[in-house]
Amino acid sequence: MQSRSRRWTFVTIYGLVCASNQMLWLTFAPMTTTAANHYHVSVSDIGWLSEIFPLAYFLLAIPFGHALDKNFKVSLSGGAALNAIGAIVRTLSGSFAIILVGQILIAISQPLLLNAITRVAGEYLDEKDRPNGLALGSASLFLGMLFSLILGSAFSIADIANLIRGEALVATVLVVALVFAVKYIDPLVEQLPAEDGSGARRLLQSGPFLALLGLAAIGFGAFIAITTWLQSILADRGVSANSAGLLLVVMVVSGTVGAGIIPSIVTKRKLERIQLYITTTVTTALCITVAFVSNYVATMAAMAIGGFLLIGALPTLLDIADRTSSGSSGIASGLVWLAGNGGGLVIALIVQQLVKSPLESFLFLAAMTFAAAFLVPVLPIKRFSSEAVSL
Repeated sequence: MQSRSRRWTFVTIYGLVCASNQMLWLTFAPMTTTAANHYHVSVSDIGWLSEIFPLAYFLLAIPFGHALDKNFKVSLSGGAALNAIGAIVRTLSGSFAIILVGQILIAISQPLLLNAITRVAGEYLDEKDRPNGLALGSASLFLGMLFSLILGSAFSIADIANLIRGEALVATVLVVALVFAVKYIDPLVEQLPAEDGSGARRLLQSGPFLALLGLAAIGFGAFIAITTWLQSILADRGVSANSAGLLLVVMVVSGTVGAGIIPSIVTKRKLERIQLYITTTVTTALCITVAFVSNYVATMAAMAIGGFLLIGALPTLLDIADRTSSGSSGIASGLVWLAGNGGGLVIALIVQQLVKSPLESFLFLAAMTFAAAFLVPVLPIKRFSSEAVSL
């Protein structure tokens, strides 16, 4: 049996690949207007460089989840390879069309990478290390987002070619590392595939699993709506774009910390329901506070606590989904991500209609997170099952 440190090396490399994928996804998000002028296209065209990702995820989450369940190592390596190829394609020309082609390839890789979070932790780590593995994988996603925000602010559009080349180099080094890790580091356990191959249908026929998806949709939806519309919502209170951006950075940083430290505490003590009750009720209280209190410092504190709780709940939801997957962990994870993105789209569209009123926007978000608390008792929380067979 290979050493614990080697298996943690695999999980770490995988987390870095996921972080690079998120970084590549949001390369142009901090510089939308400037990039539109540079590439001589509209702002909405630049928006597609990011918006193509949820669209690709919607189309590919289930089939790619099935691919991961059938042939995990090949599918995971293929996802990392596509991520690097897309990054390299972006360096071939300064034209918008080439940049878009590269982004499409990176977007296609995302479901193969993100759907593997629970399986990587479950197969390469023993039970006591699994929560920390899930925490590392989840936190890496938001770390990649944070790097993108920082790099986008640090590089002017004149340096965009250097930024793109640097990101391509990182993605290429990481895919080589992951391919070697897949080949030479064996899993501790191996998950057996679902017997009838009907994982998605079976999961969607389960009331408790649908409650899990509902909770994911509301939690992700609230986070996505806030990150999408916070500046517009707070503009009525005189909050500048830079100040709103700082609030988002604080939210993502605190969320990354939450995803990194909460899972091990919660899973070891079997506190999943308590964690999710706290997340939904405290987030509700925070939204009500921001709705009525316009103080910037109070708003920053609310964003920090809300990010810590909402993002910190992601590994728990993915873990619960994996435990009930019965050999379909890739599909289960894909369904959670699908629900989250779908909820984000719906809630963000509703908030868009309320964006001129901070009071109405945050009261709506409070109502949604309060409603989510009623789904917590129905969740299919189980201990680890016999689906994983020791090698």
